[in-house]
Amino acid sequence: RQMPWVRRLANTAGRLFFSWAVGAYIRDNQSGYRLLSRRMMDALLNSQEPGFEFEMEQIVVCLERGYRLAWVPIRTIYAGETSHIQPLQHVRNFVKLSLNTRKRLRRK
Repeated sequence: RQMPWVRRLANTAGRLFFSWAVGAYIRDNQSGYRLLSRRMMDALLNSQEPGFEFEMEQIVVCLERGYRLAWVPIRTIYAGETSHIQPLQHVRNFVKLSLNTRKRLRRK
C-alpha cells in the first residue's frame, strides 16, 4: 500500500518547513535510514534529542560542519498498521524544533 494522503501531505509540509528553517532544500528529514561517517557519529554522541528530533539533529549537525548530505530514494510501504504518533504534540514539537534550528543556524 501507498502512504495515506494525509501523511503524505503532512510529510511534504514538514519537509518544506524544515528546509526553510535550515536554509537548504532537504529531500527527506523523516526517513530513519541513515549512513553516517565515523566523524558524524562522534559529533552526535552527546546529542540529547530523542526520536524524530534526533533525525533532524543529524541533518543540522551535517549542515553546521559542512558535511555532505545525499539521499537515496526508498519506497515506503504501509500495511495498514496503526500510527502511534500523537499528531498535535508531534506538530508542536516539530515546529518548535524547526524554529529553534533556524535561530541556531542564523547565529553562525
